[in-house]
Amino acid sequence: MFATVTSRRWATILGLVLALAGISAAQTDDCLDYADYLHWVACIELPYPAEGVAMADGLAYVADNTAGLRIYDVSEPGSPVLVGAVDTPGRAYRVAVAGGHAYVADGWGGLQVIDVSDPSAPVIVGAAATPGVLNYYDLEVMDDHAYVADEQHGVHDFDVSDPALPVAVGLAEPYGYVWGLAGHGDHLYVATDIGGLAVIERATMSVVGSVALPNACYGVAVGGGFAYVAGYSAGLQVIDIADPVAPTLVATLASPGNTLDATLVGDLVFTCEHGGWRGVRIVDVSTPGSPVVRSTLATDEVVNAVAVADGHAYVANWYGGLLVADIAPPVNAGFVGTVLVPGSAYAVDAVGDHAYVADSHAGLQVIDLADPVAPVIVGSLDFAGQLHGVAAVSGRAYVCEGGVVDLVDVSDPAAPRLLGTGDPPGIPRAVAVVGDLAYAACDDWGLQVIDFSTPDAPWIRGHVSTSGDAVDVAVAGAVAYVAVLGHGVDVVDVTSASWPAIVANLDTPDVAVAVCVAEDRLYVACDEAGLVVADITTPTAPVVVGIQDTPGTATDVTVLGAVAYVADFNAGLQLVDVADAADPKLVGAVEVPDNAANGVAGSGDLICVADWDGGLHLAWPQCGATAAPELTPPRAARRLAARPNPFNPATTFGFELPRRQTVVLAVFDAAGARVATVFEGELDAGRHALDWRARGLASGVYTARLQTADGARSGKVVLIR
Repeated sequence: MFATVTSRRWATILGLVLALAGISAAQTDDCLDYADYLHWVACIELPYPAEGVAMADGLAYVADNTAGLRIYDVSEPGSPVLVGAVDTPGRAYRVAVAGGHAYVADGWGGLQVIDVSDPSAPVIVGAAATPGVLNYYDLEVMDDHAYVADEQHGVHDFDVSDPALPVAVGLAEPYGYVWGLAGHGDHLYVATDIGGLAVIERATMSVVGSVALPNACYGVAVGGGFAYVAGYSAGLQVIDIADPVAPTLVATLASPGNTLDATLVGDLVFTCEHGGWRGVRIVDVSTPGSPVVRSTLATDEVVNAVAVADGHAYVANWYGGLLVADIAPPVNAGFVGTVLVPGSAYAVDAVGDHAYVADSHAGLQVIDLADPVAPVIVGSLDFAGQLHGVAAVSGRAYVCEGGVVDLVDVSDPAAPRLLGTGDPPGIPRAVAVVGDLAYAACDDWGLQVIDFSTPDAPWIRGHVSTSGDAVDVAVAGAVAYVAVLGHGVDVVDVTSASWPAIVANLDTPDVAVAVCVAEDRLYVACDEAGLVVADITTPTAPVVVGIQDTPGTATDVTVLGAVAYVADFNAGLQLVDVADAADPKLVGAVEVPDNAANGVAGSGDLICVADWDGGLHLAWPQCGATAAPELTPPRAARRLAARPNPFNPATTFGFELPRRQTVVLAVFDAAGARVATVFEGELDAGRHALDWRARGLASGVYTARLQTADGARSGKVVLIR
């Protein structure tokens, strides 16, 4: 690694720069405390797309489309707990909470009024219909009135002084389709698709003012004499409403994508974005005429709504579920340094003072890390084929290029040279190296073992067909762990490199994309399921002990000490504390400029992130996370696998038990009602498969839950008739 005095000097300089910018950086020497910066703390999977969210008394109320209303206890924001749910007749798009009741804009179900005085047993007590069909998008509750945006049918005013008997008492019809609304004082402020912002007097439900805006308007927030309008491709529009009859556009903040909604909290506006960039922007409007983006939270799905409470943001992330972020303070952590590569950074490995980037279209790039603030390309080697992966060891780099594996001498980083080429069948996607042997994950040709003991004449020493397309591999001792698309991780005994043999398979909750071994733990980047941690104390019998969902799509993982660093594609670099492997936790994040974190590698005091067209980024590791993860006894994972999924009419649930115990496997519908008990009784330690035939059930999403003495695990299954 680079000299300590150099790294400390740059750490000091970076700290001074942040201090001058008014940012408190909890950084010492070669590390950073990411908990002091904006980061996600929880990702909750939902049965259907998350459309809206509201906060009240430590509870998050989520409008979950076809699944209706779901209520979560967020007294511990990092560990939300579902406490109650109620299905609604339509599709829940938005929710507001007032006076012990939740008001849901429910698509064709109209306005639904739900008694939530007992959050564990919410009950629909009232409803009101309007002409719209699938046309409810927003609502506001003020002074015993519920105002509902009904697209082309305008804004409806319901008297809800008796929540069980909502009564229509008024209608306003501004020009255009009504998408969003916010109430303040005596007026409603309405965002429309072609009419800009309209101002409605609540007492008469008449339009008293308006301002034309350049694009369709989807949402609005109001406070301090200004309206903040989500203007879709026009970004955030700031409107002076000191005179509601004559609102005036005073500022525009462009969007990297399309702005869908806005939430105002103090001097900050949280905007919901989709399109070219997805996520939440936190905008400082302390000077409304000059809005400034203070920080961002990237996501992999469309952000529909944001609610803020007690230093946390609760994000309705469509198919990404409910996300929770720690926003105190609302400042992003940053990278130490960045270097652009000629093409696209696809994968990375790092050893000592150098990083090796598989540049998809411009060959191998060798990058000097001695000055982490200003990393520089010192050497490169072009190839005819497209690069997919790279592994570096002791002056050599093994490069997955097109349909071959190239051995490159990098002992002189400024002059890398080709030593030999191995030509396995299939397309090598990734490679792991032990001695003179390269273990290549070769798509539908499985695991190929290439002997490079004679560099200019490598040969295929052994191979084994895997359960599906092999896309990544890690080797520990005499065992290779191969990520297999759609089939989890194959465990391969490589005691004999000439005759590798599959001895086990680790089922994962989603597609296994990348694998990493540290101590006696296997870490798997599992696409939309995030990070999976497995105990490999017995190397040939891995057992899943923990899962942490991530806000993006997990594409790669590396581990330093007690922290796993996950390349989470659109959501950048996610840090997961794995000190307790059975209870991993999101503890930090760094966003990437190109929103395409493909690969990650660790080298001593640095984390290297491959960001496609954004190049290679360098980050400090988390402070105080140098201890190895706890070697706790295996505990039940939080997810349960089913195949096939979707299914009709039968599926098989698969799981493993660390010891003999009593288990209950049951299936629940979207409302939380048990619809089937698949099994109840004792099972021995080991792997189990239980069949279930969905008799008499309609198409939809169901939750399977396995309760054991060690805990519970669950998973979603989709029945398609």
